[in-house]
Amino acid sequence: MRKRRDLIIGYVRRKLNETGKPPTVRNILKTFRMSSKTFYKLFPKGIEELYATAIPFYTNTGFKNRTSKDEISLRIEKTRLREDLYTVFFRLNMLRPSVLSDPKALSIMESMYEILDMIDEEISNAKSMEELIAARKHYEGYRQLIEEWLQKLEEIALWKEAHEKKVQRVAEMLLDRMIGSGVIKPPR
Repeated sequence: MRKRRDLIIGYVRRKLNETGKPPTVRNILKTFRMSSKTFYKLFPKGIEELYATAIPFYTNTGFKNRTSKDEISLRIEKTRLREDLYTVFFRLNMLRPSVLSDPKALSIMESMYEILDMIDEEISNAKSMEELIAARKHYEGYRQLIEEWLQKLEEIALWKEAHEKKVQRVAEMLLDRMIGSGVIKPPR
């Protein structure tokens, strides 16, 4: 039952994205080859319950402010832009432990966090497609700089890793020489 319910919810969301309006009960019954009795077992409060579950911006009095296809497109575009932005946040966070001891790298990271936070806020506050396009252009303007900074941070992280390995090798070599010359006894 739960699986069928989830399939119907997914279908409603997909239809809403494709057409800008959710399917009717009749359309759902036909698509899933089910009786209205089965439908009401899955959704006891009917289509209102289904819409409220499947569509986050749906209320029991209908769509808030008669949600248009443009508003849905705006939400989808916001999500896509945010995904890209959060990918940059993720890459930045993955580098953080590697460069914590480097003041220059930390300064670059802090600047990047400020820029990304500012752009994220612009995306969140966009109320129209025009405002979202302006936020995207703003982000794209910074995108090349952000990529350059990420590459610089990755280089610093790689250099630090290579340097640490080199220091480890030198320490092991010195230990071997000291043991070989009898300065210290080998560990047991």
